[in-house]
Amino acid sequence: MDGAIFGEVEAGVNDAQLWVLLHGWSRSLRDFDTFCQLALSQREFPWIARFDLPGFGNSPEPTEPISSKGYGQLVSRAIQEVLDQMPQNDNLKIVVVGHSFGGRVALNLTGLDGTPFALAGLVLSGVPLIRNNKVAAQPKLGYRLMRYLAKHKIVSYERLEKARERYGSSDYRNSKGVMREIFVKVVNEDYSPLLEKLSVPALLLWGDGDSAAPIEVAWQAREICPRLVTVEPVAGDHFVVLSDPSLLLRSVIKFTEGI
Repeated sequence: MDGAIFGEVEAGVNDAQLWVLLHGWSRSLRDFDTFCQLALSQREFPWIARFDLPGFGNSPEPTEPISSKGYGQLVSRAIQEVLDQMPQNDNLKIVVVGHSFGGRVALNLTGLDGTPFALAGLVLSGVPLIRNNKVAAQPKLGYRLMRYLAKHKIVSYERLEKARERYGSSDYRNSKGVMREIFVKVVNEDYSPLLEKLSVPALLLWGDGDSAAPIEVAWQAREICPRLVTVEPVAGDHFVVLSDPSLLLRSVIKFTEGI
């Protein structure tokens, strides 16, 4: 896809629907293998496009530390390539399913200027939508102290980097180079402005035991945009949409039929 995003497309029987699947950080489009198998077993299955986001799977890393909006711009171009392959349908519904980091990208698709297509809705799960909320974790004391000392040039940048390696999340530790810069950028983003301007329905399918993005995040997102955001708590953790693809399929079908 345009040399920037690798993707797989399933041509559907129902050309009035396109489902776009976006995976989480350090994951790949393979996360949706079982979901796609189940979806394609439906009699009137839709078109399905899933992508390896840049820097993951078979897609090359971005050349610079872009934001989740930058990812959205790349995905937007990839979606347009898929649309160019599809039969023209004036009633086409495009639904984007985003897990975790993929949900950050999905939400940004709603805020892009000049996009030649319109989304019909979003299905999001485990997405850190709200920054500085009451469930956000403080950095550990040891790292905060090292950061303070580095700021005042009492310890070296190398010492600070070692502290980051020690206290950082597994996603941070496993990211290198431009991908680490991107990770730091996106974890500090706040999507409240996008939620306030949201113009399409969004289903938040959330594991009630999600510790990476607790369900309180979903309820706070609904408070920002109660007219369009629906929260559906389900049993499970951060990876509920991957561990229970049958549940995800039922939810996407029901959601798409209702919009």
